[in-house]
Amino acid sequence: GTVEVQIFNGDVVQELTNAEGISFPKDGLQLSFAVGSYRVNFLRVMAVFWVKLAFLAMVGVALGTFLSFPVATLVALTVFFAAEGAGFLTAALENFWTEDAQGQTMYFNTVVAWVAEWIAWAFRTYSDLRPTERLVEGKLLPWSEVAYGTLVLGIWTIILYVGGVLVFARRELAIYSGHS
Repeated sequence: GTVEVQIFNGDVVQELTNAEGISFPKDGLQLSFAVGSYRVNFLRVMAVFWVKLAFLAMVGVALGTFLSFPVATLVALTVFFAAEGAGFLTAALENFWTEDAQGQTMYFNTVVAWVAEWIAWAFRTYSDLRPTERLVEGKLLPWSEVAYGTLVLGIWTIILYVGGVLVFARRELAIYSGHS
């Protein structure tokens, strides 16, 4: 149950040392091991893709009930890019300055940071699933994360559906009577 690791900065066999330094990632080293089959992990990844697709489709349908087609498409694409980029946005905010070198608040940057934090928070569940990355790197996508992501995105999909139905039910549609 214990793993011992020795790290050498150089060639151990020829006893050559490396004069350059080595560095490790902030989150440390990882040890990977097999926990299941590729097929089952692939099934979970595909399930997550379907849930994400259902959410994005419902965004488009709900927006299409009260917006014109081009505007609904533009907003749906914006939601897609915001949701997919939320993880990157969270990482980028760690290096985004809201104060200058003298400690003065940069108001525009503060507003940008506030909006970006809100967007990253709103789409955190969507972006945390990362099914493609996990499948390509051979990492496990556990059923617990699939269930949580399905629950959250499913609830939002239902909310969007109900909202779209309510808006569409109150729309006055032009009906062609057949008479000119």
